[in-house]
Amino acid sequence: MNLFSSAFRYALVLAISPVLLHFDLPEPAMVSLVVYDVLGREVARLVDKELSAGWHQARFDAGNLPSGVYLYRIRAGDFHDTGRMLLLK
Repeated sequence: MNLFSSAFRYALVLAISPVLLHFDLPEPAMVSLVVYDVLGREVARLVDKELSAGWHQARFDAGNLPSGVYLYRIRAGDFHDTGRMLLLK
């Protein structure tokens, strides 16, 4: 499965307001999108369900998190990706 995500190209998150992360599924899939701190602790579970094909968005409200580096992991079917985000307040 190929997953396209325009939101995950940007590694800078400003905690002024919730951020909407957009992604496109070419086919229906079980999707998991989780944010972790640098110690590996889960800080937000944004998506954890079966989604239909098409464009989707997940809301990331980092208002209660301190500035720093966070990791995200997205899984959709056979697709897996992990990346870094820098949160600035």
